[in-house]
Amino acid sequence: MHDKEPLEVRQWQLEILKEQFELGIVEPAPQRVPQEPGRVVHYLPYRALQREGKDIRTVYDASAKPKGGLSLNDCVEKGPSLTSNRTSVVPFDYI
Repeated sequence: MHDKEPLEVRQWQLEILKEQFELGIVEPAPQRVPQEPGRVVHYLPYRALQREGKDIRTVYDASAKPKGGLSLNDCVEKGPSLTSNRTSVVPFDYI
C-alpha cells in the first residue's frame, strides 16, 4: 500500500488482502527468505485501481521483473490469442 493513496483506499485494500489470505489466494511473505542455489523468489506488486463509476479493485502486476530476472508473464507459456477479431463479424457496410 502506498502512503499517497487515500486512507479509504488503503483500508479497502487491507480488507481485500485479509479476505484473499483467508481464501488461500495470498500468503504472508517471510521476514527472511533463505537463499538457495536455483531457488527464485518473486513477489507481485499490487495497487488499487478505480475507474470512474466502477468499484475499486486490486491489480497485481505480473509484468514486474526483479533486478536481472524474469516476470511471471515471461514464464507463462504463450498461446494463441483468445481475443476474437471483431471486424470479421461487422457487416462490410459499417466499416
